[in-house]
Amino acid sequence: EASSSRDVVFVAAAANASRAEGPLLSLRLWFACALKAWPRARMIGKADDDVWAQLPAIGVLVRSAANSMHALRVREARRKRWQGDA
Repeated sequence: EASSSRDVVFVAAAANASRAEGPLLSLRLWFACALKAWPRARMIGKADDDVWAQLPAIGVLVRSAANSMHALRVREARRKRWQGDA
């Protein structure tokens, strides 16, 4: 599936990592990989292959997060302009 549909990415995580460290290590590796693979992405997410994702709800959440991020950028730009930082 990874080669045919190109919708799966594997990271080289150590197979001998403990249950306490393994998930965090693989998450860190995933984000490092994603930042290199998609440097212009506004958002990056991750899901394991054994989860059920309710895509409509995820879409609502992502749109809401994008709107919030935009509002924060606008407020920060206004603050900088007001303080003379820009």
